[in-house]
Amino acid sequence: AAVKKIESALTGNVATNDLIAAVFFGFDYDKNEVITPAEFRSGFRILGYVLGLNITYTSALLNDLFAAADVTGDLKLSPTEVVAYVNAHLKDIQGLITVIASA
Repeated sequence: AAVKKIESALTGNVATNDLIAAVFFGFDYDKNEVITPAEFRSGFRILGYVLGLNITYTSALLNDLFAAADVTGDLKLSPTEVVAYVNAHLKDIQGLITVIASA
């Protein structure tokens, strides 16, 4: 059911930027308005657990995703970087969720 909610949000029933903001807030544990690599890795692992998905995120994969989104290279993801990255890769993310949902 959680995957369906995310799919629905990404296909336009919920504003994508609102969804991204909610995830960003959840990942930013110390609430300093940036996501560090450690918060990013922990956030994805917790997200998989909360959604009930048996996904193994390797540190290398998460580090690569983080680096791709970290346009400034300062080892911090700002809300602007996260929104830009997700919006630029929305089709890929939708495809990934579809694959996860059918697993």
